[in-house]
Amino acid sequence: DKQLGLKLSLVKAPTPVVVVDKVKEPQVAGPPPARLEFDVADIRLNDPYAPPALPCGHIEIQPGGRVRINMTLEMLILETQGDFNTHRIVGGPKSMDEGCWQVLAKAPAQEDAPLGFSGSMWNGGDIGSMRIMLRSLLEDRFKLVAHTEPRPVPGFALVAAKAKLHKADPSNRPGCGEGPGADGKDPRLANLLASRLIPCHNTTLAEFAAELNLSGTGTGGPVVDATGIDGRYDITINFSPPSAFANPGTPRAGGDAVASE
Repeated sequence: DKQLGLKLSLVKAPTPVVVVDKVKEPQVAGPPPARLEFDVADIRLNDPYAPPALPCGHIEIQPGGRVRINMTLEMLILETQGDFNTHRIVGGPKSMDEGCWQVLAKAPAQEDAPLGFSGSMWNGGDIGSMRIMLRSLLEDRFKLVAHTEPRPVPGFALVAAKAKLHKADPSNRPGCGEGPGADGKDPRLANLLASRLIPCHNTTLAEFAAELNLSGTGTGGPVVDATGIDGRYDITINFSPPSAFANPGTPRAGGDAVASE
């Protein structure tokens, strides 16, 4: 101002700048989740000319976490999903259902655990974790790559055929279990072959159809409700499971089969 006769005044002048649209504080990354695997594992195809050490379809967790499995590859894949309905597998070579594979493995187990089943535990070994370990084994040894997607498959529709259903007491807790029946009776005492007795209380027909989709019912395919019947009912079904017959894949119908309320 004194030397040049010039003065600086505060103004806003256009200037190239960096505009930050969005920023997020970085998170401290932890280690990746550990892949569940057996401590040790061996899988080999059974000799078709030698007597099998275990029947095909056998699985067990022994005390101490010793796992013994003897299954076809298709059975092994189903076991990793906790599902035993073959319609859940699409694709793969036909050889998946040929020959039996023996798996001998060691999994972590609780020390001094009670013997037998206790919730999700079997002789101290967690069944769900064992299935994930088995999946890891199949991915490593067979280079198994799979995904899930909805697809139409052969199944069954539950339809009304002169239905005689007993209206449920709405105050009862909804759900299905395993015997005795909704009326308190147990028909298994008169017919030992019909060893499955599933009573459902305060249940819709859609919920009952879902119960028939569970393993051990022998339907061999998904069951959907097509009765068109609304409301809640007490229903009891008494039947012979597939394992009671020579052909375990065939559900039993007829004299042993169904008693419903």
